[in-house]
Amino acid sequence: MSGDPKGGISLVDDRGCRVPVVFDAWAAGTTDPFAKARSALRMTTGAGLSRMLFLLGWLLGVMLLWSFWTAPTGKTTIGRAIGFGGVIVCGVLFWYFWYKRRRSVFERRLVERGKSARACPACGYGLDECAPAGDGCTVCPECGGAWNLTAQSESKAG
Repeated sequence: MSGDPKGGISLVDDRGCRVPVVFDAWAAGTTDPFAKARSALRMTTGAGLSRMLFLLGWLLGVMLLWSFWTAPTGKTTIGRAIGFGGVIVCGVLFWYFWYKRRRSVFERRLVERGKSARACPACGYGLDECAPAGDGCTVCPECGGAWNLTAQSESKAG
């Protein structure tokens, strides 16, 4: 399980092939554990970082407006602006490196939760109707990922 050379995220299926993760069909704010795992993994991509930077940019702007509103002149305003900027930059760097470090955990969790929900971890397609191949792997008709769902259900039963 690792990143895709094009900047996206790909999972390694049970046959050892890379399958790109598709995030488009998933709504935010759901309580489904499978969707939460997809959302956590999505935050490790460039789009997640861009959203965080945009949000923190707005936060910095609000802080600076507050700073100029309460003390429109003087060195205090410049000190506050530098302090707010430093806090936000440190927050972004911490967030980025923490999520990059945890990406493999998020990938494993996504695969486990996808298999337990009997859905393709890469694209979310329901695999209940699909028959397993000779090696026990169920091939997703949407993305081609091969997942061994029988091993997941046997480990839950035992």
